[in-house]
Amino acid sequence: MRTLAYLTLVACGGGGFSGTGTPEQVIDGASDGQQVDVTGDVFAVTYESTPVAARFVDLGDVMLQDDEELRGQVHAFDDTNARYPRTTDRYILIRTVVPPGVAIDDPAFSPNNLAAAWGLGIHLPDLAPGEAMPEIGATVHVTGTFRRVTWNQREIQLPIVDDAVIDSSGGPPDLAAMGASCTLDQACSARLVCDRATSTCQVPPREIYWADPFHDVNGACSTDTDCPLGQVCDLASTIGGTGEFGAHYFVSVDVGRHLCRLAPAAATVAAQCPRIYTTRDLVGGRFVTGKEVCVRATLFVGVHAEDNDTHDQMRVDEPIPYPTADGQYQSFGATTENAPMYKDPALPGGPVLDPIEGQEVIAIGTYRYDPDHGWYEVHPVKAYLAP
Repeated sequence: MRTLAYLTLVACGGGGFSGTGTPEQVIDGASDGQQVDVTGDVFAVTYESTPVAARFVDLGDVMLQDDEELRGQVHAFDDTNARYPRTTDRYILIRTVVPPGVAIDDPAFSPNNLAAAWGLGIHLPDLAPGEAMPEIGATVHVTGTFRRVTWNQREIQLPIVDDAVIDSSGGPPDLAAMGASCTLDQACSARLVCDRATSTCQVPPREIYWADPFHDVNGACSTDTDCPLGQVCDLASTIGGTGEFGAHYFVSVDVGRHLCRLAPAAATVAAQCPRIYTTRDLVGGRFVTGKEVCVRATLFVGVHAEDNDTHDQMRVDEPIPYPTADGQYQSFGATTENAPMYKDPALPGGPVLDPIEGQEVIAIGTYRYDPDHGWYEVHPVKAYLAP
């Protein structure tokens, strides 16, 4: 059993509702400020971002500049200079019944069904680095204060439990916690990486921004020590600076280097994926940035980008309760990016092949946040493996 405690509970009375029940009963019966006791099933996590165009720094233009000193400045940015800045808050979304109109394959689906798609949110304010959250499929027992709040500047009030104490049971077994021994990132809890120096699960050295050289967007390496544990630096590969399969970003520092790849003997789902997550986890901000993840996904649409990445956009089965982004998840899906150098057909050991529409794969690669577009993504993808 896991317990996450946030702040001191405040007991407040409310209406004729006892305060104890399912998420649906709490939503229907609780009054603002009332102490509630609720049990429900986790079906998603989400976070908050707000488009602030006036504070936007065009990172895309910066990345194209061939300047190592500039690169160092860029990776020091924080989200206050982003088009879609995040807060450190997270929300665990719970329910006991799937309402109509929230699943993308439901004939009644509507992107306006935010209240139904939200269920009841369990607010985790200022979530500490490395702090685990209950996973999809877990049953949680929560006590706290019921409120209705404005989330992500939407026009409706959404129900949450604040000051929450959470007991979690069921669902997938716990992954390795802080300080536990590990051999790859995926063996550690979702908000930890496998530290190469100690072979233990740790918080990354810092918040890993899109432009950070830690496990960078090119998957570049000079030796194995540049790669996540469980991967090797493929010295037979070389990153070029021109052509369809050359580096588009960080040309001055990455051209001539090599690619982090799954070791041939370990390029299997069984070897790489102690836990396989969903696209709900991907878009909801479950993971710490810079972590290698395994995500089960079905290709929704493939889009060739100007930087020669292929955006292999994956289906999100319940696409509504996530923050504003440049693309709506119901029409664009969740982002996995196959970087140009990984697609090179001359690559020793073969390229990473884009899936075809409707194909289910396990995407393995690095998790990062794109503040320009406002979404989390797997970039670069190191492999698309058959489930």
